[in-house]
Amino acid sequence: MLGALGALAIGLGGCGVPTSPIAVGLPPNLTVPPQGGSTTTTPTTTTEPPKVPSSKELQVYLVRRDGHLVPVPRPWTATKLTPTVAVGLLAGPPTASEKNLTNAVPSSPQVKIVVNHSLARVNLDYASFSTLFGPTLYTALAQIVYTLISHVAFHINAIDFRLSGEGFGPIPYNYTPSGATVDHPVTKSTYAALAPLPVKKPSSSKKAKG
Repeated sequence: MLGALGALAIGLGGCGVPTSPIAVGLPPNLTVPPQGGSTTTTPTTTTEPPKVPSSKELQVYLVRRDGHLVPVPRPWTATKLTPTVAVGLLAGPPTASEKNLTNAVPSSPQVKIVVNHSLARVNLDYASFSTLFGPTLYTALAQIVYTLISHVAFHINAIDFRLSGEGFGPIPYNYTPSGATVDHPVTKSTYAALAPLPVKKPSSSKKAKG
């Protein structure tokens, strides 16, 4: 009997039938535990997408049809709100919600702003502002003045405009509604003629009937 079993094993081996255990592939996240242990699964990790800065609003000043300035909110998502960022936010044409307003500040203006003891030195690029004249020029400057001074976090009380170009400047550029360029800083009062009009409150003259 034992001889027959031995012969059968020899015969199977000779026919190419494996007599040792067959290795079976395992899933990549499954490991074989030590003998007597339990099966464990390798945990998978995920990377969260970067957080987008929350949208905030800055009050900028655009122009009404009668020439007076009016404050409007515009959203910003910059990492930090600086005076230069504020002027960039002010620039550009009115949006759909601002269709009845205009903007004298040119699109994408090149400006450099340095604030020292509540005085802001605003250096304007010649290529951006040299095409503005008369009322358009002082309206654009008034918009910048009101936008920067009204934002209390900037701690700006007065502004000194300068104009620089290739090979010249900076030169004084404090153009006023009187048609003159002054060599001293300007404030909101300099452009009082363009100041926002007070908001009219609804009339309360009607008395309730008893």
